[in-house]
Amino acid sequence: MEGRAWEIEPQRSDKGDGPDSARTSFPRTQTRWTPKPCLPSPPSRPSRNSPHTTSHEAAAAAAGIMTVLSRSLAQRGAIKGLSTLSRGGPARGARATRRRPVAARAAQGEDNFDFFSEFGILSLRLGTSVMMFHNGLDKLVDPEGFSTFVVAKYLDFLPEPLLWTYGAIAAELACPVLLALGVLARPSAAALLATMTFATIFHLNDTGLEGFPLAVVEKHQYGFETSALYAGIFFYFLLAGPGKLSLGGGKK
Repeated sequence: MEGRAWEIEPQRSDKGDGPDSARTSFPRTQTRWTPKPCLPSPPSRPSRNSPHTTSHEAAAAAAGIMTVLSRSLAQRGAIKGLSTLSRGGPARGARATRRRPVAARAAQGEDNFDFFSEFGILSLRLGTSVMMFHNGLDKLVDPEGFSTFVVAKYLDFLPEPLLWTYGAIAAELACPVLLALGVLARPSAAALLATMTFATIFHLNDTGLEGFPLAVVEKHQYGFETSALYAGIFFYFLLAGPGKLSLGGGKK
């Protein structure tokens, strides 16, 4: 049977066997089987120098370190999440993160000053303004004739031709000065763009497209060519402003 051991217990007998028992008495051994429980032996503890012991201890130490690290990371993540929510949520934090590089680039762009580019813008602004001022003076010499032979004849959809003529004269005399100085540059560019748009319509009604863009005309330029170029330049200043070399500093 499992779990039991059998022992032999010797017992003495005082009775003799045979006729010589009176003289000599020998102990007689009787065998009796007594079951005893067999307790399991305690496991032997491996030596400290055993390779199995070293690997087990290393594994336990690694597991402890990983547990501490995971708890620390979990606590830091929870704290970071709470701080993000307190600032307005992750979406707001992401938007702020995206805005920071844009703001930094904008600040860096304001600090950088390209002299040659700004000088080119200044030259274009001054040259265009001077020539446009001449157009205003030309109309001011004979406003009635310009009103009769240009506005009333080719721009008949405009009421009060003489009033529109004086309006064009005022715009072509005042706005070039403001644009050259860089003061109220965008409103001035818008007013001059309007006058040049009407001038382009006048030339298109007078001469047409003249085979634009490939035809070679007798006057070596299209009738609407000059006014269209002026309109393009004023449209640029309307969008971009006068540049940094101006009294307005490029803000207006």
